[in-house]
Amino acid sequence: MKTRTLLGIAALGIVLAASIGLAPQDVRPAMRPAGGAEAFTADSVHSSLVFKIQHVGVTNFYGRFNDITGKFSIDAANPSLSQFDFQVKTDSVDTGSEKRDGHLKSLDFFNAAEYPTISFKSTKVVKGDNNQFKVTGDLSLHGVTKPIGVAVTSFGAKQTVHGHRGGFEGVFTIKRSEFGMDYAVADGTLGDDVQVTVAVEGIKQ
Repeated sequence: MKTRTLLGIAALGIVLAASIGLAPQDVRPAMRPAGGAEAFTADSVHSSLVFKIQHVGVTNFYGRFNDITGKFSIDAANPSLSQFDFQVKTDSVDTGSEKRDGHLKSLDFFNAAEYPTISFKSTKVVKGDNNQFKVTGDLSLHGVTKPIGVAVTSFGAKQTVHGHRGGFEGVFTIKRSEFGMDYAVADGTLGDDVQVTVAVEGIKQ
């Protein structure tokens, strides 16, 4: 009698599972973005953000930010489904000089205490030749949000010794005075144009 009861319960469970579209021990794949895109989370250890700016009119000076987080997905077949969403900690600026880094975090430049985060979120992605994309999005910097265009090269995605990974590199130029940072522009000590290169390696979500 006990055995029949257990069998009855098991059968009822199978019927209920079938009625809601599940098979016993059903394993569903993880959700993906729409289309053929795969979603990735930035690996901050293997991602870089480097900037350059003209110094006293004779050379370019380079610096970087060390703390990058965010996510992205690139769909070559349907570029409009691609997405880029990143954040950078302002006080992670690094130029190889503690004194200069302190100045960059001050009111003269990034004002890291009041504006601790720089962010970018895409609003439009257009496919170019081969693995090139034109990404338009909103850059929020120093309390100002403005649309910018980024030239992106996608390196694709594949299974690696560190798991399934994908990556890209983006390049864009801004005028820092448009974001309220015009220190030393008028006298030519520092250029107004800042070229930024961001290279991101992502881990598949």
